[in-house]
Amino acid sequence: MLYISSFDNVNDAYRITDSLTNESVIYTAEQVKRVTKLGIADIHGTNVFGEPRRDYTEGLKNENLAVRDKILGVVLNYKFDIDCLIYPIFEEEQEYIRIPDWAEVLHLRTFDSQHSVKKLVLGKQIRQFLHQGVGHFQGLKEVVLNDGLVEICEMAFHCSALEEVYIPESVTKIGEDAFRNSDKLQKVVLPDNLRTVPRGCFFNCINLRFVNIPKNCTLIYRFAFQGCHMESIALPETLERIMSFAFSDCTYIKSVVIPESCKKIDYGAFSNCVSIESIVLPNTDIAIEPKAFENCPYIKSIVIPDLLTVEDVTKFLGRPVEDGVIQRRGSHAVRILC
Repeated sequence: MLYISSFDNVNDAYRITDSLTNESVIYTAEQVKRVTKLGIADIHGTNVFGEPRRDYTEGLKNENLAVRDKILGVVLNYKFDIDCLIYPIFEEEQEYIRIPDWAEVLHLRTFDSQHSVKKLVLGKQIRQFLHQGVGHFQGLKEVVLNDGLVEICEMAFHCSALEEVYIPESVTKIGEDAFRNSDKLQKVVLPDNLRTVPRGCFFNCINLRFVNIPKNCTLIYRFAFQGCHMESIALPETLERIMSFAFSDCTYIKSVVIPESCKKIDYGAFSNCVSIESIVLPNTDIAIEPKAFENCPYIKSIVIPDLLTVEDVTKFLGRPVEDGVIQRRGSHAVRILC
């Protein structure tokens, strides 16, 4: 463990001393000004790595401070014996960052303005990203997520330069817009334990060619994949609902097979998917909102239940259906919502 052993009033700097080797490192006043305190109520009993919430420059001299990693920053050992990382001190133009293994939470704007970082590796104990954890990593090309990570917050990797992402099976929650506008992203492997794909998760990831829909997924939210360029999607047998514009503007998708489990397709869910040639609807009672498949001009085949009428198909296509396109199956109804 490294401890703050002294404060030099003359030079206005901290001297950090390793208790085992007696080696010292000096933190200047300019660096100390970047140090702010983490809100205790939010992290009770948790090791937090990241930016604190309220300014703590005043009174910093009088606290019992410790450093767990002199490269990554200062740790405040506060009233409740909680190890709170104070604002990390990174080198300029640093391209590689590894989060220490003791940290459990990666906090708000930890890497503000770290545009030079190209690779981020999480420590073994990280459970959560909290609010735009790496949102400022516009140059980030590679991230290694740890087994044990449970939650990725909203906008965590938005506007990044990531090309491939492998999300571990331990993750059960991803926040809205997590990868939004990551226009270099080409491949994503999602964990099967993920039950929903959140709103705008991959919105406008214009180079996304491959993503698996988790086999336990029940709901795909609005705008989840809008503007992506997958050529095919495999919807799982657990899926119950596809919300509005979930796959809108996915102009490379050629076929859509809706699973038997699906109960509802919302307005505009597959709108502007101009390459779709075939649609297979389930032999079940499914509700389809008007214009769910609007502006899909090249559809050659739609497989539907027997009780669905041509008028019903016209509603969810948003246009008249050509002769020879409809093929019938089964005897269950599809409800077209007005």
